[in-house]
Amino acid sequence: MLSFLTRYIGFSIRMKIFVLVFPALFSLPLIFLMIIAGATVSEAGSDFDRQCDAAVGPESGASTTPTVGSAFDPGSLSAPETVGPTTNPFAVMTFTPNEEAAASPRQRACLSAMRSAPYQQPALRVANSGPAVECAREVALAQVNSPSGSEQDRNVAAGITAVTKHVLYRASVAALTGSCVRDSAAPLPPESAPGSCSSELSSSVVLPNTIAAQAICGQIVDPKAVSAGDLVFWEYRNNTPTRAAIAVGATSMVTEDPVSGRAVMGTMPTNADVRIKRYLIGAR
Repeated sequence: MLSFLTRYIGFSIRMKIFVLVFPALFSLPLIFLMIIAGATVSEAGSDFDRQCDAAVGPESGASTTPTVGSAFDPGSLSAPETVGPTTNPFAVMTFTPNEEAAASPRQRACLSAMRSAPYQQPALRVANSGPAVECAREVALAQVNSPSGSEQDRNVAAGITAVTKHVLYRASVAALTGSCVRDSAAPLPPESAPGSCSSELSSSVVLPNTIAAQAICGQIVDPKAVSAGDLVFWEYRNNTPTRAAIAVGATSMVTEDPVSGRAVMGTMPTNADVRIKRYLIGAR
């Protein structure tokens, strides 16, 4: 793993050394160059760890939630933080033969996830807002106790991932059209390309069909900033979440009853392995 990080940051190190060394090529101590390179390796390692945590969840046995930031006041920030970029430099990561032999199951899962996972910025710490967010709340709540035979009922019968896919697609379309349609008159979400997150955070959100694939997409959110339309994942097993929900408020969400399979209201989980992802672009 270290050899990959070294390859990944090689250009960055060379540029830093050129900028800092060239003006004083014969006077800069060698140890200072070593510190520069070491700090860059450390930064890249921390960045890679953040990408893995967002894509495949926490290390087994983790007792804390890395995405929770220190205390802050969202109202003190003048504008919402942006989501993106989605280009992930770790998507081209490969193991050397020695790394392949020594890699843990989590490292292998992370390597696979990087193929399609968007690049993660530090966890968003501002609540989302705007037409898409309000539409997500309305459409998600409509899934609860939906009439038998309705489109909402068919989504519920197909499982929580059908509900989340339906809600976020409708909400993202509402951001474009200004109209939130909750009934069967609205078009169904198209199918996304297998293993693709390319449609999310763009003109419309088209999520994959499984909990694991949906959890790879989106931008990680600090739990204190959770908003309607954010997806909640928890109870990770073998580097994959087994439970999912869509937030409709700061502490409430729509999820799947594990017994009946129906969409029900729930309270935001507080497990150490909770991860929250944002897919909708709110007000700017």
